Amino acid sequence: MSEASGTSASLFPLKVEDGWRANGRHETEPTVVIRAQDTELLASIGRNSSLIAVEIPLDRLTDAPFPACIATLGLTGEDRHLLDWLGSLIGAAENGMGLTHKDQMVVADLIAEGMMNRIAKVTPKPRPLTGSASLDLFRRLVHALGDTETETRDQRRLAAVLQVTLDDLRQAIADHTGMSPSRWLMLARLNLARRTLASSKTSAARTVSDVAMQHGFFHFGRFSTSYRQHFAQAPSATLRERQSA
Repeated sequence: MSEASGTSASLFPLKVEDGWRANGRHETEPTVVIRAQDTELLASIGRNSSLIAVEIPLDRLTDAPFPACIATLGLTGEDRHLLDWLGSLIGAAENGMGLTHKDQMVVADLIAEGMMNRIAKVTPKPRPLTGSASLDLFRRLVHALGDTETETRDQRRLAAVLQVTLDDLRQAIADHTGMSPSRWLMLARLNLARRTLASSKTSAARTVSDVAMQHGFFHFGRFSTSYRQHFAQAPSATLRERQSA
């Protein structure tokens, strides 16, 4: 067992019509294959299949000691959202959509964010926080997210701001929300986007897409759909209400 150094690589299927092989195993279902540490991950893709490969330093994903391993995990609903989002980024790049350096940093953080739940499934479980320590950490997290000076919304940087381990942060979120950390933080960012759209301090020149990207939403169609589902109105309607007030 070694510390969380090295890299993790994940293969996400876009299409699996002819299947694909990972280290000799023939995959015909939409699974995710992850590799960590000094292991070889050999993949071959069927003629009508396609994959997205993502490689990230392990220390962006976990604080825990991490074994060298290759694991195959079933594709979850959260994985499908991540796949859709990654596909939209690739499509935007192919169509010449450029990102500022700040936006690129946000994208990198959000890709890591989306990978953390998969790594957690094969990471040895850390010693749990006590109930009072977990509640105290969760309250501090909520306060940090509400701080307009704190632009960071991804798990690792929030853990650094709060001076706790990534595993403790993830446990506190799970303990007090019943959601995966990625899901809860996405909803927190959605609420922050609404606050920005409705704020009288927001410049009249700001657009919905500007605000969406500020809070880490780069798939504008999905942002608009999620926003409407949670707030019963389109983000553009929130912006218009503020501009007409």
